Amino acid sequence: MRSGPACSRRTFLLTVLVGALAPTGCSDKDASPPTDTVPPWLPGAVGDVDAAARIGRAYLQANRGERNLDTLLAAIDAALVGDPGLGGGDTQRLLTALQHTVRAEYLRGESVNVQGWVLSVTEARVYAVLALAADG
Repeated sequence: MRSGPACSRRTFLLTVLVGALAPTGCSDKDASPPTDTVPPWLPGAVGDVDAAARIGRAYLQANRGERNLDTLLAAIDAALVGDPGLGGGDTQRLLTALQHTVRAEYLRGESVNVQGWVLSVTEARVYAVLALAADG
């Protein structure tokens, strides 16, 4: 019998998603996608860009209507707009807003199933952007 709480898939993915909230984790040049249109803070939102891109590819396979990078970035931006204090593009605030957005979407039931993983819609879109950037 375990004394601590079990780690659910949701907790694991949320931890991976926001694991780079430390400022040093937000500027890894090896993890940067090859396109200039991806915001520089976005790869820092995940712990492993390659793993996130694999999940993103599976999401895009099931949601072919979302295969446009600009459309995905606009949807992510729109989801983050409701968070006050995002002016100035402060990376820490953007990552915190992303974390709050993902949690709120889980609470509202705004989720998708990707190969058995339950992801918030914005979380899946972040992974999809990284997939498109890596494949671009």
